[in-house]
Amino acid sequence: LPQTAALVRIAQAQLELGVSKPEYIEIVRQITSAIQAIQSPSAADLALEALEMLVNAACPNAQERQQFAVQVIAIFHRWYKRIDRTQFVLLKALTNEWEMPAAMGGLAKEFAAGTASSEWRQLGGKRIAIYSLHSRPASAGLVSQLRT
Repeated sequence: LPQTAALVRIAQAQLELGVSKPEYIEIVRQITSAIQAIQSPSAADLALEALEMLVNAACPNAQERQQFAVQVIAIFHRWYKRIDRTQFVLLKALTNEWEMPAAMGGLAKEFAAGTASSEWRQLGGKRIAIYSLHSRPASAGLVSQLRT
């Protein structure tokens, strides 16, 4: 993981200096290979960092950049149950910037279903207090509705 992070930082420096189209392709493919080799949900942060780097850098080959985005989406698809909501939101924003929301496919629905159920599961067995400025009889009716 640290080696891959270093590779991403080196690639960023190279891209900032400017590269030719073949060099760009080689850099993107090396990053793709390194991130895919991690085979863990911890790759999501690095993949997003690399994706954002490619968004901000000059792009001599848009097709290669889009292919990288598809690979990052595949990582998220593989590990969506273990990926943080903020990571998913950033991925969605970056793919929207590249006008690739269709590449997300059903991932958005799968992620939403997975997080919605887990958020409610965290409340299981806990008491929830509700504060209201409504009059006493109205709030008593609300409380009795919540208990059922």
